[in-house]
Amino acid sequence: MDELARVPEFHYYLGLHEGTAVSMADGYARATRRPSFVSLHIAAGLAHGLANMLNARRARTPMVVTVGQQ
Repeated sequence: MDELARVPEFHYYLGLHEGTAVSMADGYARATRRPSFVSLHIAAGLAHGLANMLNARRARTPMVVTVGQQ
């Protein structure tokens, strides 16, 4: 995270709920026409983000989603 903060082109936004985080990434990608990146927690995070990931997929939003633990 410290190294990413040093890259001026990279902007990190903390979403407090997975659905909101995926929606933010989807909206950013649609508005800027640039790919977005969202990282979710493996358990509840993935489950809460799936509906918005489906919407983004159907809209062909250029979005990268990673899922991990801790």
